[in-house]
Amino acid sequence: MLGGQFSLFSVRALEEVAKRENQATPWIMKSEVEDSLLSLQIKSAGYETMLSASARAYVGGMTTLRSLDGQQVKWNSGAVELMRSNPRHPSLTQRWMEHISMFFNGYNRFAFAFLLISSLSISAFEFYPIWIAPTVVAILLNLKIALKIRSRNFRDILFAVLFVPAELYLWVRIGHFVRSWWKSLFGGQSDNWAAQAKAERGRGNAYLVAPIIEVLVLAVCLFVQFKLPIAVQTAVILPLGWWSLAVLTVTQTCIMLVSLLRPTHGAKV
Repeated sequence: MLGGQFSLFSVRALEEVAKRENQATPWIMKSEVEDSLLSLQIKSAGYETMLSASARAYVGGMTTLRSLDGQQVKWNSGAVELMRSNPRHPSLTQRWMEHISMFFNGYNRFAFAFLLISSLSISAFEFYPIWIAPTVVAILLNLKIALKIRSRNFRDILFAVLFVPAELYLWVRIGHFVRSWWKSLFGGQSDNWAAQAKAERGRGNAYLVAPIIEVLVLAVCLFVQFKLPIAVQTAVILPLGWWSLAVLTVTQTCIMLVSLLRPTHGAKV
């Protein structure tokens, strides 16, 4: 059976999944990531799932921030539910790593903005050239990925080497992940399929929620920080903050270096 995006399924495996899971059909719409759920169910039924190293499926992307937000929040909310219901499933290890990495990426950037503004406000900021190293490694890693795109163009290369576009996009993705976890933990039941359809029709402003909250939280933290005595800021808050940020940045830079130096054996996206 040919599924979405050129996925080939054994009919016997699909029938067994429907029987094992007591479902009328192998695919179910109650999950926002019905394809990922089906993959887990197929593996649980004793079958293997494999990816082709050479096959390519070209699909349309979202063209606006509003529609991208609707799609990504739906996907990530479904992934979070899948991870919470199957926390130890080996096929979800990569998803856990992605979400954990995104958490640290968010903390890293939020902490840097907070510490930079706080330090500048009391003339305590001192620049060290070594801080350029993570940016250089990130640019090289982005460039490596861009060069692996089969149908790349100059815009893909510029996206990688200019750094700022990729950084802004990462902030957008962090917002998607935060909203997805919030909806899963505290938001209750919601129809994310309908929310995505609404966003693709150009309606709704949910995509603005994450950046507004990020700015408000940063403003509140800075307000509290500025109310503290200068001695506390310079002796406790700033040293501990910069030290923890340095440790996290070094760790992330080492991980990026491993990805940068790891051979890809000619694989292309």
